[in-house]
Amino acid sequence: MCQGMPTQFVETFYTCFRMRLVTFGGLSLEGSSFRRNKSLLLVTYLALEGARDRRYIAELFWPDAADHMKSLTVALAQLRKAAPNVIEADAARVYTRTATDAKQLLDKLEAGELKAGLELYQGAFLEGIFLPKWGNELEEWVYKTREFLAAQVREAWFKLADNALKTSHIRQASRCAEAGLLVAGAPFVEPQRLPWLYAVLLAGESLHVANVLEEAQGFDVPLVKTKAEALEQLRASYPHEPQVRGQVREAATTPFRNTSFVGRDLELTDITNVLSRQTRPLVTLVGPGGVGKTRLAMQVAKEQRKHALFETIYIAFLENLDRADAFLSCLIEALGLEADPNKALDVLVEHIGARKTLLVFDNFEHVLDASLLLSNLLQRCSSLTILVTSRERLNLEEEEVFLVQGLAYPAASLKDGVGLEEAQRYDAVSLFVDRAKQARPDFRLRDDNLADVLEICKLVEGLPLGLELAAASVKLMPCQDIVHEMQQSLEVLSTSLRNVPARQRSLYATINSSWQQLSSKEQHLFRSLSVFRGGFKREAAQQVAGATLPLLASLIDKSLLRVSPAGRYSFHPLLYQFAHAKLAAQPDELRAVQDLHGGYFIQRLHPREADLTEDVLVRYLQHIDDDWDNLRKMFQWSLSRGDDDVLLRCIDAVELCFERRGQITEGLEYLCQADARGTNNQRLQGRIWVERAWYHFKLEQYDLSQDYAQRGIAALQQLQDHWQSKGHNTLGCVAWDQSDFVAAKTHIERALEIARQHDDLLSCIALQNNLAATLQQLGDYATAVHYLQDALLLSRRLGKLHRTVFTLSGLAVIKRLQGEPQAARDMLLEALELARSIGEHGREAYLLFDLSEVFHDLGDYTQAESFADQAREQAQTIQRLTLERESLLQIARSKLKMGQVTSAQTLCYQVLALAWQAQHVLLVLTALCTLAECYSKQANVQQARMLLRVVLHHPTASKPLIDRARQMYDAFYLSSENTPIKDIKEPGGQDLSLDKVVQDVLAVAPQV
Repeated sequence: MCQGMPTQFVETFYTCFRMRLVTFGGLSLEGSSFRRNKSLLLVTYLALEGARDRRYIAELFWPDAADHMKSLTVALAQLRKAAPNVIEADAARVYTRTATDAKQLLDKLEAGELKAGLELYQGAFLEGIFLPKWGNELEEWVYKTREFLAAQVREAWFKLADNALKTSHIRQASRCAEAGLLVAGAPFVEPQRLPWLYAVLLAGESLHVANVLEEAQGFDVPLVKTKAEALEQLRASYPHEPQVRGQVREAATTPFRNTSFVGRDLELTDITNVLSRQTRPLVTLVGPGGVGKTRLAMQVAKEQRKHALFETIYIAFLENLDRADAFLSCLIEALGLEADPNKALDVLVEHIGARKTLLVFDNFEHVLDASLLLSNLLQRCSSLTILVTSRERLNLEEEEVFLVQGLAYPAASLKDGVGLEEAQRYDAVSLFVDRAKQARPDFRLRDDNLADVLEICKLVEGLPLGLELAAASVKLMPCQDIVHEMQQSLEVLSTSLRNVPARQRSLYATINSSWQQLSSKEQHLFRSLSVFRGGFKREAAQQVAGATLPLLASLIDKSLLRVSPAGRYSFHPLLYQFAHAKLAAQPDELRAVQDLHGGYFIQRLHPREADLTEDVLVRYLQHIDDDWDNLRKMFQWSLSRGDDDVLLRCIDAVELCFERRGQITEGLEYLCQADARGTNNQRLQGRIWVERAWYHFKLEQYDLSQDYAQRGIAALQQLQDHWQSKGHNTLGCVAWDQSDFVAAKTHIERALEIARQHDDLLSCIALQNNLAATLQQLGDYATAVHYLQDALLLSRRLGKLHRTVFTLSGLAVIKRLQGEPQAARDMLLEALELARSIGEHGREAYLLFDLSEVFHDLGDYTQAESFADQAREQAQTIQRLTLERESLLQIARSKLKMGQVTSAQTLCYQVLALAWQAQHVLLVLTALCTLAECYSKQANVQQARMLLRVVLHHPTASKPLIDRARQMYDAFYLSSENTPIKDIKEPGGQDLSLDKVVQDVLAVAPQV
């Protein structure tokens, strides 16, 4: 007895564990005289289902009670008094540690101890137990559990029968099958099992053949007619050839699971071709746990056996073999051979002989040190072929490695046009649907669950085990909830099915088995690498996680890490989730590796484009694209770092990182978080405000933009910081969007002045482009061209291709306005090609829009619409709202020219409503001008003239828009009345405001 432990406690402790619930054939508590059925049923429920919420148990067992919780409290008190420590409870849950024969039976069957498990079954579960006031839910649980347990017992008897048939013990097989048929409480035998059962009973001359025959008559299933036919069928199904199961899994009586094999047609063909060539007598299927290596290997063996391509096929399951030195003796023993350990290999070689033989070894990663034995066997057996599944390659000269990956799934999303018909052509979707129907027969792939099924396939990257386990959950929750749970943890990816191998009942268990085989250094690296997001390069792994090449190679060989041809490493998303959970469990290690990660990527930031040569800039922008997820994490890390210098470096890099990728909303969110953090550093605070102002402008939040620009300028002015220039430029852009081109010109000229004072040549190029665009709206084309030509010379002298693209597009626009569309087209096509070559995605959208205008002027309206639509798509991607709407108007103009008046008019209404809501006056006027064209095509000349007069008389209309409106109006003037343009008046003599016109137009628009 443990020293210092009270005797009474020890006696109570051991009394509890001597007690056992007996549930087969009745209900009793061994070691106790307690006999209240309802209380014992409560303990039984908890023993099998685990801890449960107190209120749930109270309502389940006492559904009709006035006070559920009081009824539970009384029952617990009675149990504690009669059987101490049998049941336990805390404030939230009720649970028990008491053993039960039902749980013991399931454990025995799972461990392959079939006979020991069957001895525990002394009758149906809770046989004869009935409670007059139990609720429907509890009653259903009792009957379903009774049926489930009986079905497991029947399956165990059938497995014993199967084992006996493999050794041609027909009568023994018949007795076992008969016992399975007669299991108390079991459901009807599945129709597909009846032919096998009938043949076994008939061959063994069982008295219960008539029972099966009567049951089969209700189904259209074929049965043999005579004992001779039964024996012939069984001999064909069970050829007397030993199958190597070793000492590994006695329960694995057949290598083929009862579920259907889905997909893998290409893999099956490729592997079959390799095996038939025999140029490589050893083929290793390599991949992570759960990827389907075993099922694929078994299917290959099945196909080979079906077509008699080998005289003999042996299959060895090695998952529980933990010593390589036991491999050969296990193989000899499982084949039924006898040999001295020193002569085992010779005996095996002699047994295989010259026969054309296929040896299949499953889960060889457990005995990798035995790889040389395979090489030796192949050298001595010229007709031998070996197929291996392993999470790690064997590294043998004879080996041909076949990488097994996830099943194919749609890379695109539902919004990208993947419909029901197309989705079902993918193996991953087919497998999920097939297994979901097994879990819930009424499951169907429909429009309302397609997006979630595609997301499940994406989350597991087609991993078959992940798909099967996720599909099993459809009986518990809708696909949308499965997606949510999968994003949180791996726990949802599990099954309670008893006839699924233990290592495959949970994806966590599958991955954990690989984890357990890693050395401590490999484990440390595996979890440390999970600090990366979206992959990483070798240098980053070395600097952040201390990775060495051998360790990286080892994780790749073990299928825990993958590497692309470009040398970029990544995890399967489910492996990442597992690794990150392991890292999170080590808080000190997590903080340390996060600091290393943040420090590494912040050192790789280049905040000033001026400091980069063009080729370096291109590589840097590629780095931003490749490591975007890592940079996102670094930016968030900078907020918690508490270091102003770190944060200042990040703020300086925001434009190159967020804006060039079109991540406007995310960039603004980061800036708002940085602002909320607070700082006493005036330079940092001023730059945060200036950058915030620009992002508010991009999202058309003009009031906020002006407010933060002014704050930033005031803070930076005292420091003579050149970022003042960005603040003034933002104010100019806000004024531009609000059609106040005079104010825009003033602010941009001030920004240009500051940039020149600080010799900020790159900013000068951008600002000269902006100033030229403003002068263009004011009709001063000559001065605009002067600024653009100067900017073009400067950008080419500095070798800045990005700025060259920007400037070329500005010059092309003016060429078009000056009536030279061909020259404009050539400039824009040159700029577009250059932009695409350097990855300037943001500018590409504007170039496509400009090209649509040029082709419209050239009369090629189909091409004009195509370019406008491309511009719209890209503008949507990079969150350029104004450009997106301008592109829609350009599409409307092209449709109008092609006679699609109704479609064009609908687009005009749509843009007008959005532009008016954003108070983007110039865009409102442009929409009215285009709408006037629509009205003119509908012979509504009076309404068209009215809209054009609004545009012509509005003080903020740009020169190009005025020219366009005047040209249209003059066409009406020449064709109808010889009167000049008059002031626009309402019948009462009041001025007709823009607000009134827009409201009147939208009032008649269809559902805008």
